[in-house]
Amino acid sequence: MSDFTADVLFHINEKLDDQSIHQVEHDMAFEKGVRAACVNCKNPHLMLLDYDPMEVKAQALLGLLTSKGLRAEMIGF
Repeated sequence: MSDFTADVLFHINEKLDDQSIHQVEHDMAFEKGVRAACVNCKNPHLMLLDYDPMEVKAQALLGLLTSKGLRAEMIGF
């Protein structure tokens, strides 16, 4: 991984229970190029990913979320 990181914020449309959203958070944290994943406790529809843009693109991270059956969209990066 390079020393450069970027952040991207996703909105997940589904209403997931605590266990499910934290499982998604955990799974995303271990994807290639991802340094950290964080779900907002007050608004669990929001997930912030800290990633290395030299290893993975934000659009690919969106694809990973949708491949899990989630309707998600990038709302900030």
